[in-house]
Amino acid sequence: MPQVKSAKNFNAKAKDIFAGYAIFGFFLCAGCFKALEFLAFENELHTKIGVGLCLFVLVVCFYKGYREYKKNEEPFKCADCKEVIEEPLKNSGASDEAIIYHCESCDILWHVADTAD
Repeated sequence: MPQVKSAKNFNAKAKDIFAGYAIFGFFLCAGCFKALEFLAFENELHTKIGVGLCLFVLVVCFYKGYREYKKNEEPFKCADCKEVIEEPLKNSGASDEAIIYHCESCDILWHVADTAD
């Protein structure tokens, strides 16, 4: 009978990178809006361009964060034998079901996370 172990910190680095870019984007966007408020443009076109640039910066930060997330996303590795496990075990896809990787060489079931609905 396989042993069950927890691997809840799997892919934490990639999630932290995305969160960092998202937070940076929000602060940068808020700073841009404050700068626009301080400048108080008389011309409506300049204000629209400024708001567009702020939103563009936010979108770029999210896009860059997503790309870095995908680049740093690693395949799951067994913590005991370091064997790469490509796909988790299949489940029904119902909410709150466990995402489990099976290391056949160690005969360990790694509980990574629960599915979200």
